[in-house]
Amino acid sequence: MDDKAYKTAVARMNDEADRLKNEITNLRLKLRGEAEKKQWVDWVKHFGQEVDSKKALTDEQRKLYLTGLIEKIEVKFNPTSRDHELDIHFHHPIVGDGIKWKDPKKKTLGYKVLNGSKTSSLRIEKRDNREK
Repeated sequence: MDDKAYKTAVARMNDEADRLKNEITNLRLKLRGEAEKKQWVDWVKHFGQEVDSKKALTDEQRKLYLTGLIEKIEVKFNPTSRDHELDIHFHHPIVGDGIKWKDPKKKTLGYKVLNGSKTSSLRIEKRDNREK
């Protein structure tokens, strides 16, 4: 094999190796996403979808429930306005999420999950007139 043919073959093999590496990376990301969806489905299955029923949970069950939802909460204090801002980071994109039926008249055909955001912010204003 001459040098030109050899270099062309090596370049093609390198391109194919890069393509396969990209495909492997994409498949790994897809698998991770599927694993997260499974965790979410397992979590929903464990606690159900009825929000009102959560009022009857014990403190320990509420803690477990919230641990399944929330990854972390960041709190910032604004000394000028004397209020707090909470940034709530969820494990899954559930803020503003939803479903879209494939055919609203034939719900047996299934639906598509519409992802929301993983974060939500909340500002808590000062409640009383206390000074420092």
